[in-house]
Amino acid sequence: MKSEKKKTPNDYPMFAFRTSEADKKRLSSLIDKAVKLANKHLNENDRSIRKNDIITESLELGLNQLIKKLER
Repeated sequence: MKSEKKKTPNDYPMFAFRTSEADKKRLSSLIDKAVKLANKHLNENDRSIRKNDIITESLELGLNQLIKKLER
């Protein structure tokens, strides 16, 4: 049985946007805090939560809230 090739960052599409340096620092700080809190109670065998996981979930939650607000 062939082992699958280990994926590299180039195997995934990139999602990016431009922002000010101040917004980048503020968002990075919030993301770092969320990652630390998400990983705080994991067992040693659990997969750690990554920044991409936090960013994706945050965008989905926030955009869904924004859409509901705008549909009113």
